[in-house]
Amino acid sequence: KMLERTLPEIQIRLVVNMEEAVVEANLVQLQQVIANLAVNARDAMPEGGILSIGIDTVQVDADRLPLPDMQPGAYVLWTVRDSGMGMPPDVLKHIFEPFFSTKAPGKGTGLGLSQVIGIVEQHGGKIAVESEVGKGTCFRIYLPEVAQTQATAERPDADVARGNSEVLLLIEDDVGVQLVARKFLENLDYQVIAASHGQEALDILETRKDIALVLSDVVMPEMGGMALVKKLRDAGRDVPVMLMSGYPLGKDADVFAPLGIVGWLNKPLNLRDLAGAVQKALRGE
Repeated sequence: KMLERTLPEIQIRLVVNMEEAVVEANLVQLQQVIANLAVNARDAMPEGGILSIGIDTVQVDADRLPLPDMQPGAYVLWTVRDSGMGMPPDVLKHIFEPFFSTKAPGKGTGLGLSQVIGIVEQHGGKIAVESEVGKGTCFRIYLPEVAQTQATAERPDADVARGNSEVLLLIEDDVGVQLVARKFLENLDYQVIAASHGQEALDILETRKDIALVLSDVVMPEMGGMALVKKLRDAGRDVPVMLMSGYPLGKDADVFAPLGIVGWLNKPLNLRDLAGAVQKALRGE
C-alpha cells in the first residue's frame, strides 16, 4: 500500500503463494530492502510498467543449491520482478558494489543495492539477480524460515510512546529509508514532512514554523546534515535537530551542544530506537 501511494506511475502486483511463514528479522530493514528494489524498478521503467512482488516458501536441498555457499533448509522466497529496460552483463556483475551507480550525478549515492545485500546477509539470507536488456530484472531473496513456535505477533510499534500530531521534518536522500521511516512515524500519530536534502529542507523551514523536530541524515547531496544545522543557527532558527548516519559519530560530537543537536541515531535505523529518541527530543531530554 505504501509503494502504491508513493510510486503511482507503475503498476504493483502482489503474488502470495503460501499461507503463513515466519522469519526472524528487523522489520524496518526488510521494508527498506523492498522499498529500495521498488524505487530502482521505477527508475528502470521511465514509461511505466509492472512491478511484481512475490512471496513463497521453498525447500532448498543440498544437491540443488540455487546459490553458492547456501545452507540447505526451509526458506521464505521474495521475488521482485520488473518489466523495465534490464541490464547488460557488464553492469549486472557490479550492481552490489558500494558507490556503483548507472544514474546521473546527483540522482543517487550508489549505496542502495550494497545496503540491500548487506541487510539480506545480516539476516542469514541470500540474494540472486537475473536481468536481460529489454526484458526486465528479477531479484530473488531467500530468508531462512523459522519454526512457528519461535514467532511472536508483537508489532514493532505496539509498546512505544505515540505522538500527539507533532510536525516532524524528515530529511533523507535514500528513498527506501525515507519511505519506511515516514510510514512508521505517521503510524505513531506524527505529521511528517519529507525532504531529500538540506537545501530542500531549508525551503520548507522558510514557510513552516510549526515543525517541532528535524530528523536529518548527515551525508546527502547538495547539503548535508551538519551544514543544514549551521545554516539554521545562523538564521536564528532554534528548532531541535536529530542526526542520523551510517558512519561513526567521531569528532562531530564535540560540536553538538553549541549547535543544538539533540541526538544521534545510527543507521540502519531501529524502529524502537527512533521512536524513543523522538519522544525524548520532544520532551527536551
